[in-house]
This record gives sequence, C-alpha cells and structure tokens, in this order.
Amino acid sequence: MDGPSGSTPEHETAVADAGAAHGIARGLGYLPRLAFEKRCRNYAVERDGRRLLATLVRAPGLDGVYLEVETAAEGSGELAPALAVVRGLMAELGIEDGDFTPELYTDAVAARRGAGGGGRTGR
Repeated sequence: MDGPSGSTPEHETAVADAGAAHGIARGLGYLPRLAFEKRCRNYAVERDGRRLLATLVRAPGLDGVYLEVETAAEGSGELAPALAVVRGLMAELGIEDGDFTPELYTDAVAARRGAGGGGRTGR
C-alpha cells in the first residue's frame, strides 16, 4: 500500500495451540519454507489521538535492530492520515525516508541463508 515503507494490511489473531495451527496449515497443503524467531520489544505510543505500536525487532542472522511503527486504519480514507502520524513519529525519532526498507524479514533471512525467497510470511 505504501511503497517506500512497505506498509501493507495485516490481519492477526491469537492462537492458543500452535501445534493445531501448524496442523491446519499442513492440512491445507502448506509446507514450511523458512522458520526463524523474531525477538520483539513493544512500546505503546499515542500521537495526535492515534494509538501506535512501536516495536524494536532483532532477527537471527540479520545485523542490527529494526524499528516498526504501526497503527490501525479503518478503510482507505483513513490510510493517509494514519501514515502521516506514523511518519511524524519516525521523523521525531530521527528516521528519514532513506532509512525505510520494504524488504521482508523472511526474504532477508532466506537470502542470508541462501534459501531463496521466503514469501510474505513475516515482517
């Protein structure tokens, strides 16, 4: 949705039984292509009346720490204002447009491991 930052819609839900969730995916014919754990530390932030989630991320095999800033946007009419608030917080933190990457963690980890593309399974 937003080329420079790689922002895309996400849908999440809690899973009480990871083994059962894996069984469902395998039952649908999906096979694991890449497995890794991200280490995340979340911070709740509020700006301009909007709740944001700032997450510091480390992924095994990748150098450095990454910052993700997210907020919810209800419908396409709210997308531009939501992105403006996210970009404003990033600017406050000294993060410039050239610092953004649309690269997915899965693709970066797969490339490091020489495993090929990881698909859109994680960010």
